[in-house]
Amino acid sequence: MQESKAKIPAKKLTFFGFLAMTISMVVSLYEYPTFATSGFSLVFFLLLGGLLWFIPVALCAAEMATVKGWEKGGVYTWVSRTLGKRFGFAAIFFQWFEITVGYLTMLYFLTGALSYATGISAIQNNKFLKLAILLIIFWAILISQLRGTKYTSLIARVGFIAGILLPALVLFALGIHYVASGAPL
Repeated sequence: MQESKAKIPAKKLTFFGFLAMTISMVVSLYEYPTFATSGFSLVFFLLLGGLLWFIPVALCAAEMATVKGWEKGGVYTWVSRTLGKRFGFAAIFFQWFEITVGYLTMLYFLTGALSYATGISAIQNNKFLKLAILLIIFWAILISQLRGTKYTSLIARVGFIAGILLPALVLFALGIHYVASGAPL
């Protein structure tokens, strides 16, 4: 007798999902005002920044992928096996610190935007309501991340398209329309 085993779908991160997550880390909403003040020189600086960011990251990823057991573990394992335990600890500490500070600032931004968009000033003015909303958003993000890589990739793709790509395309189209209409530069 042969037992039939149901195939468990592989939880894979697609290329577009990886691309969406990576670009979302580098190009986020709070850079848009700075981009707007830079003018056309922005193109040069974005390309330069992309080269100076993505090439070293790709080289580091390629180097760490050659280390035995790279598929097991995370940042600490990768860095400690490549550069030593002290650097591994430093890497995971810096990642933890950046995520902790980054999440708090982004959550405060989200509650402020929610307060402004809904017209409910109590969200900004009542510290207990603000804390409750911060915790709800935080736990919703945490629970969504516990569902795995495939779900995280879906969130990253939707967020990238709706939050970065679509606004950038609309901004670009409006800029072309503005210039084409003969408005002064």
